[in-house]
Amino acid sequence: MIHRLHLAEVVYPAWHPNDGTGPVYAFAVTTPVGFFLIDTGIGPPHPRIDELYQPTRFPLDRALESAGLDPRHLRGIVLSHLHFDHVGNVQDFPGVPVFVQAAEWDAAQEPGYTIAAFVDAPGIDYRLLAGDTELAEGIEVIATPGHTPGHQSVLVERTALVAAQAFECSEDLTQEALSRLLPARAGNVSEIHLSHDHRVWRTKDHRP
Repeated sequence: MIHRLHLAEVVYPAWHPNDGTGPVYAFAVTTPVGFFLIDTGIGPPHPRIDELYQPTRFPLDRALESAGLDPRHLRGIVLSHLHFDHVGNVQDFPGVPVFVQAAEWDAAQEPGYTIAAFVDAPGIDYRLLAGDTELAEGIEVIATPGHTPGHQSVLVERTALVAAQAFECSEDLTQEALSRLLPARAGNVSEIHLSHDHRVWRTKDHRP
């Protein structure tokens, strides 16, 4: 099961490609032996973030509680990429495996790419991946570069995809774009979740 966790609302600056305000979502994917967290949100107050995006934050611990999830059962964290609004609370889970594409880790070493205080916090147990990786039965990380060099998405039971920011919004989810980005084994995906769009893309809503 996929739980969508609403962790913030932001006001986009005038230069940003998105207009007005928008959500910041993380996701939790449950398994019989625990759950995986996909992204960790915008994180604690930070002068640069607060000035540019004026976020209204909703605590991650409360979002997990509302979803009926106990952090003690967290098996791992998948960071879709290392931009600040996807890694902000990762430091709250020391010792939990955190899965990142090696290409993303390398890109994030550039100054200004992310908030170093979040990414480099002590106790984070990074596990660098090189492409598609099965994390557990029915839970597979898929490399989906584009938004960033090492962006990754999560395929759940080959029927649902947490695409994070591989697509900005539902309007970008054309069949051509999906075919170009996703491997053939993801051809049965019937729903797609995005980090900054409140809509869930479903196949049944896009049949000819």
